[in-house]
Amino acid sequence: MKTGMSLAATVAPDVLRRYASDQIVTLAKLVVENAFQPIVEAGTGTVFGYESLMRGQDRIGYDTPVDILDEAHQAGQLLQLEQMVASRALAKFATLSNFSTSTLFLNLDVRLIPHGESLVETLLQHLRKANIPPSPSASNSPSVSTIPACRNFPAWFPGCARPVSSWRSTISASAMAR
Repeated sequence: MKTGMSLAATVAPDVLRRYASDQIVTLAKLVVENAFQPIVEAGTGTVFGYESLMRGQDRIGYDTPVDILDEAHQAGQLLQLEQMVASRALAKFATLSNFSTSTLFLNLDVRLIPHGESLVETLLQHLRKANIPPSPSASNSPSVSTIPACRNFPAWFPGCARPVSSWRSTISASAMAR
């Protein structure tokens, strides 16, 4: 009998998480979405950009985005998960009517810094596909700057600026269309 429910909806999230932790990216493709948090200029109320936030991880047993990122890191799937989330965010951003005058901020886990060149190349490919010219910047918060690999950050991501935002274990890269 066909009910129209997905596998993720018919299996308890804790069971799914326990037995399928080696398939985090595959499962995330089914449920993880990007939500855009508007970033507003306080003086004028004008939206000048959006922060991309991961949502939907709770449907496969992860209470917060940090929970799924931590498990993906432990399973050796963090790079693939972040690339999938970022590519979807860029594709969604490109559909906004005001994308050419807005900035998209992507939260990227600092544990990806050793994979920086690969990550940035993938992001640049997605930006090109979406016809969004890149304008990179990075957080320089104490939580990021204490990581030894961060000292090389500007070398593989040219054009880094001073702090954009700070959130637990993330850096922010903006894809700004002009």
